[in-house]
Amino acid sequence: MNSQSWTRLWPVAFITVIGFGCGTQKVLTENDNIPASYVDADGTNETLSPDTLRNPFPHLLMTDGRITLNDRCPVRKAILNKRLPALFVNGQPLGFC
Repeated sequence: MNSQSWTRLWPVAFITVIGFGCGTQKVLTENDNIPASYVDADGTNETLSPDTLRNPFPHLLMTDGRITLNDRCPVRKAILNKRLPALFVNGQPLGFC
């Protein structure tokens, strides 16, 4: 092969080699980051709706068993919303309103 054909082929070869390393990432399914219910900070007393008298700002229990780090929305300082998926930071879920 002459140098002109290598000039045309090197981008294809580069993309092909780089593409082989991209398949090792974990693909999140739809149910991996969905809040399941409200819980206390220690993970006890699970309820489907927030109990504003005993615990005005409950944490969220995720479907995989993890509990959110925060008990209120970082944006509005309101109660966390179960309908919004959590954002994972260093493997820990953060809830939003």
